[in-house]
Amino acid sequence: MKNKDDHVGHSSGNLNLFANKVKRVKSQKDQYGLELLDGMSKAGPFDMPMLEPFTQSVSQKTDSLPLPFHEARSRYRKTGTLKGFFVHFYTDDYRFVCIKRNPGNYLALLRSADFVIGPDFSVYANYPFPVVLRNIYDSRVIARYLQMGGVKIIPNVVWINPQSYSYVFEGQPVGSVISVNSTCIPVRDKRAQTLWLHGYREAIDRLSPVSVLRYGRIIPGEEKVFPEAIHFFNPYLNYMRYGR
Repeated sequence: MKNKDDHVGHSSGNLNLFANKVKRVKSQKDQYGLELLDGMSKAGPFDMPMLEPFTQSVSQKTDSLPLPFHEARSRYRKTGTLKGFFVHFYTDDYRFVCIKRNPGNYLALLRSADFVIGPDFSVYANYPFPVVLRNIYDSRVIARYLQMGGVKIIPNVVWINPQSYSYVFEGQPVGSVISVNSTCIPVRDKRAQTLWLHGYREAIDRLSPVSVLRYGRIIPGEEKVFPEAIHFFNPYLNYMRYGR
């Protein structure tokens, strides 16, 4: 016959096992960044996090100046604010991969900017599909996490080819300001330009943006797709190239 003390000891053991299991699960979530997904609504077969629209007015004469993320970090360390600037990730991935490891470390920095264009981990047509999907997914998760942390995020919209349309637009908001990059499109590659233009048209048709920020070289014909696009450039890049 089991006495009362045996029962208590057995229950206590079960509780300890459960607590240890919870710790292991939490550790696994931390390891893979799954805790970032808490509270996020998702869309599509790949559970892409859904972004809120950015509806603040952005004009061609905006007083905000663009800063790539790594330059924003440097300025914030010196001044403690990014007022008068907006932050983008249109630069080499290694310059901002740190935000993937611990995005919470950069909430205060990015909240101090006028607004932030969502992360842009690289996707290329010659990348294996799992790599493309992971980079798009990581960009979207971090953008939504920053939104939930009080950062003013303009959705960054990317695509690769028509086959990618089934997942790249999932979770992107309709009726928002969006941002689009074209720096990866070679000047003399007509096929790449045609694919980019086709995807740009698809993005406009699906998302009906109220405004478009454009970074990178102008692609012939894009003015017919969205004539009011606002083009901006990296002043640091211009300085390096032209000394002004």
